Amino acid sequence: MYKIWQSIFNVLKRFFHFHRKKKDIVPPEWRFFVATEIGPLHFATNQPNQDAVLVSQVENALVAVVCDGVGSHENAHLGAQAAVRAVVKATELWFFQKNREIPDFLRLIQTLWLMEIRPILPETAGTTCLWSIVQDDGTAIVGCLGDGLIIIDDNIGNITYIEENKEGFSNQTVMLNDRGILGKWKYHQTKLLTPGACICLMTDGISEDISPSDRSQIPMIFRNLSNIGQQEAESFLEKELKNWKTPNHTDDKSIAAILKL
Repeated sequence: MYKIWQSIFNVLKRFFHFHRKKKDIVPPEWRFFVATEIGPLHFATNQPNQDAVLVSQVENALVAVVCDGVGSHENAHLGAQAAVRAVVKATELWFFQKNREIPDFLRLIQTLWLMEIRPILPETAGTTCLWSIVQDDGTAIVGCLGDGLIIIDDNIGNITYIEENKEGFSNQTVMLNDRGILGKWKYHQTKLLTPGACICLMTDGISEDISPSDRSQIPMIFRNLSNIGQQEAESFLEKELKNWKTPNHTDDKSIAAILKL
């Protein structure tokens, strides 16, 4: 009986104190990039940026998350912020399981998100959720719920795009507060072994303004940014998002990337 309770205690301890277990130093063979910018519409109407973006290290992996709160929901920004935290916490718990299955991870994300947003009602805080987990050996998993785009470029000629298949009206998307979402996630496993291999995640404020022919050029931006310092690189990205070239754009914009050096 003691061993059972000790096991439960260890799991709970890891759950509530996962930040203490994160390493502070990103492995030297990897770089990450993060940027977000409030859209002109939300800025003009004094509303918050409804996107949330985060890159965090959990054990031997980098976790990148990009979430887009649904604009029609009162607490969309809080839902997106809760989602990025939920993905990182889910990664911490999932990594300690011997027989890891991706569907279990997806269930964890929604469960932890529901806990993170309390006492806010889920139906007022809907959000999309895009994430990637890249371990130091190059093993990578990505997942997508709702709109936005994930680009996987192995830098040896193979590019994969992960995105929602729209059905019905184009402004409808799947959200974390929806029921029965397990089968609606899109996920993919791969290996990033070649220098310059990259995973990019972006909200639809960016992806919908990029033509299909230009998508493959996005990873090259991060390869070029790897030659300068972190602060300078992210300042460049923030400036690009703020001075977005698409006429009459209105949406918030967020992007994250993990690059193998």
